[in-house]
Amino acid sequence: MVQSASMSSETERESTRRLSLDFEALVAKQSITDALHRYARGVDRKDRKTLLSAYWPDAVDEHAGLFTGD
Repeated sequence: MVQSASMSSETERESTRRLSLDFEALVAKQSITDALHRYARGVDRKDRKTLLSAYWPDAVDEHAGLFTGD
């Protein structure tokens, strides 16, 4: 019986760990989606401030030699 309780808590810890990793992945995915939406809105509205909010502060945007800007 002790072994079952031990296995159960171990299974519970593994399940909790997996849920935590899944949650972190969802948060990261949502952050990326939010950045893409800010980028698209900034381009669509020609709003530099909104567009720049989609980038890291020190980012450089390169377009295959056609454009490089920061």
